Formats: sequence, C-alpha cells, structure tokens
Amino acid sequence: GTDLWLVDLATGLRTRFTFAAGDESRPCWSPSGDSVYYMSELSGTYRIMEQPLEGQGGAAILLESSAGLLPTSVSPDGQYLLFGFEKEDKNLELRRLSLVAADEEIVTLATLGDGTLGGGEYSPDGRWIAYHAESASGWDIFVMPAEGGARKWQVTTAGAVYPIWNSDGTELWTSKFSGVLEVYNVDGSGRTFKIGQARNLALSVTPSAEGCSYDLHPDGIRILQAGADPTFRSEISVMHLVTDWQRGLAR
Repeated sequence: GTDLWLVDLATGLRTRFTFAAGDESRPCWSPSGDSVYYMSELSGTYRIMEQPLEGQGGAAILLESSAGLLPTSVSPDGQYLLFGFEKEDKNLELRRLSLVAADEEIVTLATLGDGTLGGGEYSPDGRWIAYHAESASGWDIFVMPAEGGARKWQVTTAGAVYPIWNSDGTELWTSKFSGVLEVYNVDGSGRTFKIGQARNLALSVTPSAEGCSYDLHPDGIRILQAGADPTFRSEISVMHLVTDWQRGLAR
C-alpha cells in the first residue's frame, strides 16, 4: 500500500510516518504543525485520520465512510477540516468536519449538480475558501466565504486547479494544465473578494487527479514540488549480450 513519509528539509532525513495496511494519502497539516490529517483506505472503507507528529499516541479515526473522503485543509483556528466527499454519482462535493465538537453536524459547503469540485483551501485569516470546480473551460479556481452560501468569485477563466494561498492571503497560486504556476494578487480584507492582476512565476509538473504536486514555502519565494529526481541517470547505457560464450573460450 501507499504510506506517508516525513522529510526533514534541513537534513534530507526521511522517516516513515504511517504503517497501517491499505493506503494512506492526501495529508494536510494542523495549524500548529503537531499533527497530520490524512485519508486511509482499506477494502473499500475510507477514513479521515488524525495522527500526532510526536509522542506515543496512535492515529485516531475522525470519520468513516464507504464513499471517498479527501481531506484538503484545516482552518487557521484548528476548528474545522475541509474534505472532498464522493457522492453516489462519483462526483465530489466540498464538506466541513468539526475537529472540536464530535456531535456537530457535517456541513456541505459547495456542490455541483452534475459536476465535481475539490482542492478546498482556507485563507490564512480563515474568512475564505479557494477551490477548483468544473467549468466552461474544463476546470477553474473559485473563492467562496468560509461559511458557505451561494456567493462565489471566479478567479481563473482559462483552466486551473489546486489553489494555494501565500502566508498573508494577498496572493493565490494556481496550477495550469500546462504546468505553469499562475499567481493572482487578491484582496479579501473587506466584505467582498477582489481579484487583481496575474503573473506566471514558475513551471511545475502537470497536475493530476492524484492530488496537489506543489506547495508554497511560508517565505513566499520558494516552492516544494513533486517530480522526477533530476540527479537520476537519464542517458542510455548499452548492454552486450553474448550467447554460447563457452564455445568461444575453446578457440
């Protein structure tokens, strides 16, 4: 199965984080960085798990379902977890799970009647949620109030997925299907959401349904991305295969 690993960016040390049977994927950090939320899947049963980074405590089951559960973001105050929920028609909708009140009802924040959406990300101030959804151009980025409702703002118009906020919420990074990371200046400080100019800053890997392949460093000037190891040998090596070599020794 698939497991989660921790990588120390200062030393490069890699440590295995999950050991359970099945697949563990879709990790997202708690605001304090002391625990990780992720999806666990085994024999058609999906779970949202919480596992502390340190100590002897094991993983706790927060939600269990026969439908897909894809955690994406935790609110800055640590009270809510955003996750994609797989409906009967296999399309995803955006839901919210309380992390502090076990008896609080799960809220559906956004859904499409005949389409799918996902990648929900809380803004740093917790007032907004950016997500991607099927649109006229295939997929585009939208922003909605964190409490839900019918109001939404469309950020991209030419196709993009997997939005990520910078640390102060003044930029929204998006991944185009060409692999280009397009960055928008945004302003959510008032009662409405304002979208400014966009610029292309970097070339990343082509996005896929496996999840977001990049992340923005808190300093706002570096990115971490998945991809092929650039140090891996790419040149072609020739191998000579010699048959009936014992006959050649007798010559």
